[in-house]
Amino acid sequence: MKPAGHIARTFALLTLFQTQTDEEHRLSMNDLIAELDDQGISAERKAISRSIKVLQENGYDIRYSRKGGTPSYYLRRSWTPAEVLVLRDAVRDSFSLSKAASEALIKKLEQELSPYQQRQLPVSPVRLDKTDNTQVL
Repeated sequence: MKPAGHIARTFALLTLFQTQTDEEHRLSMNDLIAELDDQGISAERKAISRSIKVLQENGYDIRYSRKGGTPSYYLRRSWTPAEVLVLRDAVRDSFSLSKAASEALIKKLEQELSPYQQRQLPVSPVRLDKTDNTQVL
């Protein structure tokens, strides 16, 4: 595969790991091949392994697991759902942040989790008694 194809495959894999995996939701090599094929990217096992290695070398904590009997891969998240929940509640309850700033920061925090983990978080609306000062951040 040409270098441009390698880059496209690597970024496509990164997107798959970010949007579809966590410790409880993993993708097998066959799943990865099928997902890439659905996107019009053909790849064999060795090419995918090389792309995963590139991601790992660049700071992405992609793990290999045999849990459940099927060898599979997932992106280990920096934050646990419990940590994000505590931080989200602290931002929500902060009087010094405007409603818009709180919502933006909460959205960024929640993006650190997989979509599966995001759905597990309890709904927690931003407080109404927030400052109007948008210059805090």
